Amino acid sequence: MGSLKSFEDLYSKLFRIKASDSDTVRNEKILNILLIVLFFINILFVIFILFITGFRHIEDPELMTLITISGFMFLAIFIIFIVNRYTSTSIASIFFLLFLIIIIISSDRPEELVSGRSLISWVIPVILGSFLIKPIASTIIATIEIFIIRIIALLYGLPVSIPSLFVLFFISLIIWFSARTLNNTMSFLSKSRKKYERAYQRINFYKDIFTHDIGNILQNLQSSVDLFQLYWNEPKKVEDIKEILNIFNSQVKRAEKLITNVKRISDIEDERTKIKNVNVLSILKKVISQINILYKSKNLEINLSSYKERNILVKANDFLLDVFDNILSNAVIHNKNTPKKIMIKISEVLEKNQEYVKFEIMDNGVGIESSMKKKIFERGPIKIEAKRGIGLGLPICKKIIDLYKGKIWVEDRIEGQPNKGSNFIILIPKT
Repeated sequence: MGSLKSFEDLYSKLFRIKASDSDTVRNEKILNILLIVLFFINILFVIFILFITGFRHIEDPELMTLITISGFMFLAIFIIFIVNRYTSTSIASIFFLLFLIIIIISSDRPEELVSGRSLISWVIPVILGSFLIKPIASTIIATIEIFIIRIIALLYGLPVSIPSLFVLFFISLIIWFSARTLNNTMSFLSKSRKKYERAYQRINFYKDIFTHDIGNILQNLQSSVDLFQLYWNEPKKVEDIKEILNIFNSQVKRAEKLITNVKRISDIEDERTKIKNVNVLSILKKVISQINILYKSKNLEINLSSYKERNILVKANDFLLDVFDNILSNAVIHNKNTPKKIMIKISEVLEKNQEYVKFEIMDNGVGIESSMKKKIFERGPIKIEAKRGIGLGLPICKKIIDLYKGKIWVEDRIEGQPNKGSNFIILIPKT
């Protein structure tokens, strides 16, 4: 069962073309399909030759030549596959087209190649080149083929069929125009699909907010109204009535915060291209100052350790303030210890040739259970049983960091002990 699943995964990765595939991935899979077709054709050719000869004349020079050519074909197919898989699809496509042209030249007589009777064979690389490389490649390949035909004609002293050369080049122009039109259409459809997918996700997002968050607020308000009506005429319930009014007030504030967060998400999406160089140290110090003022009575200790004392520039925007504010606020609110300690460490890291500024925001709070470490960044009707009620905050943070092409995740402050506090890690591309 496991081997079948592995085979399905391999098949999907190498050959199955999906609507969501990029142009490069799609071309890579098309080339893989063409290579596997050639591979099996070559196998059938060898089996056919051996079957016809009855496996008796293996040492016949002509038969040995055919088998040797087949061996070289297997080798060429393997090399092109490796290049396509591990280096560049464009380079692999060029090798493949050259390979096809060599097959065409070696599989027909010179008279056929220059007279126009092999026109269909010459057209095949022209068609494939327009899709595997670029539409304009069709005319380039046709020009190269015309040059090769002229060389063959000169070498063998044969007359060239000028009309067939004209037809070949004219066909290449038609293929170029058709491939370019098809590429533009596919690009438009891909953009439209992504646009409608985003719209669909946004609709589901707002639907979730209204069915889950707003519904929960309204339910709390309705329960408070019912209690208020029950206690209204009872003088002894004055304290209870005050508590009910506090609930009213807290739910209204909760609704206001929810509306602010939803608007923030809309603003983030609108600001998708407005990334600039920002001094992250300045932003972080501003947030720390605000948190210290806001939670002055909370016995709070915030320590900042940075590899540089000023001017740490990253590719971000003003929304970065929201990220730090959200994480630091959660570290204070969901911490029952005294004092409440937050340690912020800033360093540099290199990942896949990209330099990042790394932020580690560690607290001594209640921590986050291992099963929730990924879910807290997701937005959906998830019933979170963790000790930290996050709401919309961290999904917004994730959205902002994704906008910067950065990364955000959470670990245990002390590995293997989630109840000893959290360590939020953020990577933002350095300028």
